[in-house]
Amino acid sequence: MPAASHLLAGDSLVAAHPDRCRVCLLPLPAGTCDQGICSRRCAGRKSESADVARSVAKLTEQILAEISQLKKGTTICPGELSQRILPGSEQPLTLLRPVIFGLADARRLRLSQKGTVMIWPKIRGPFRVGPPA
Repeated sequence: MPAASHLLAGDSLVAAHPDRCRVCLLPLPAGTCDQGICSRRCAGRKSESADVARSVAKLTEQILAEISQLKKGTTICPGELSQRILPGSEQPLTLLRPVIFGLADARRLRLSQKGTVMIWPKIRGPFRVGPPA
């Protein structure tokens, strides 16, 4: 595991899923570097991801507060949720995806696709975020 000063937002989940990017938790393409970063975009976001890793508790609180305000039976687009939490940030979902997936892994929120509840590592493509069932 990297030194504490080099931790990125997705590192805790990457320990269980080393085939995932340390910044955004998307699957690593074949032939990527051994640093666990999927793209140049994520490589450029390493410092922002480290900032997110340092403030996970605060971001978790903000995400759960937003989710708790949803009307019963509704969900929110993770991109919209990310923009509410990190307004003005470029590509906020890239940065918050590890926190969202971590909360889903801990069953503190629910991920779904076309109304079907999904488990984080198996989710592919667009998804929605909602309160736990």
